[in-house]
Amino acid sequence: MPLLPPINSIEEYRASSRDEATYAPAVDEICRLHGIADQPRRKFAGGSTIVFAVGDTYVVKLFEPFIAANALTEAAVLRHIDGELGVAAPHVFHTGTMDGWQYVVMSRLHGELASDVWDELDGEAQRSVCAQVGAAICRLHALDVAGLRIAGPTWAEFIERQRADCMARQRGKALDAHWLDQIPGFLDSVALADGERALLHTEMMREHVLLTRGDGAQVSGVFDFEPAMIGSREYDFASIGVFLTGGDAALFDAFLTGYGLPRTARDPAMPRRVMAYALLHRYSNMTWYLERVPPREARTLDELAEEWFGWG
Repeated sequence: MPLLPPINSIEEYRASSRDEATYAPAVDEICRLHGIADQPRRKFAGGSTIVFAVGDTYVVKLFEPFIAANALTEAAVLRHIDGELGVAAPHVFHTGTMDGWQYVVMSRLHGELASDVWDELDGEAQRSVCAQVGAAICRLHALDVAGLRIAGPTWAEFIERQRADCMARQRGKALDAHWLDQIPGFLDSVALADGERALLHTEMMREHVLLTRGDGAQVSGVFDFEPAMIGSREYDFASIGVFLTGGDAALFDAFLTGYGLPRTARDPAMPRRVMAYALLHRYSNMTWYLERVPPREARTLDELAEEWFGWG
């Protein structure tokens, strides 16, 4: 009897059970196969994938058959970045297949989710966290990607496809016509950088950053590299400006400084390019972005670019 349910489409994924009891037998068998069955295990709440903590040392992450490539990407990227970011990222111990699903057994990181404690941090601590993430992303972007193979389209093909589908995608997310109608003209007016390609996390948000707190806050780990890509560095800044710095100019300034971009080295046109990447992002949902970071005064995409991705 299979231990994992057959989930072969996004529709089946959305209808599937995400409870611990459904997946515990498979995780127990994976732990047995890899000699860690003596550890207690529990499923993490939330998240788009099924992830179990196994004791204090291990994590088992399961990937449905229709997203098998994500497991291969995560494992390849984690091996590529191991020890290179200046902060912890999961170490890969094992990979495998079970009932058509892929799995990765990786090290468990420790700390508090930044998203859980953000409002408890004072301004100085928040700026410090953003600067530390900036330094880690800079190290990520500096890695040689010549030997790294990630499945998917080339960067040029990806951007072309995202641009072609942008209006339909945002319309499908019920974006207000005020913003929707501005998109074609805005994208046509932005010259996207076509420089050297870098390894991208693509979704660096507070939910993917772990902290330890004492005298201030220290980034103890970053995770969730399954959507990683190779492309333009500024694409990574889009998720950071919305989901890490939250449209706060002082926090985005701290991130860019930590990244190694002092104000004197910044291109004034960069906020518009990052805004374009926010629209073209693989998971772009401007309706959700606007709910999460409501505009203060912006009524145009140009103004919104300065609010979200400017530095004051």
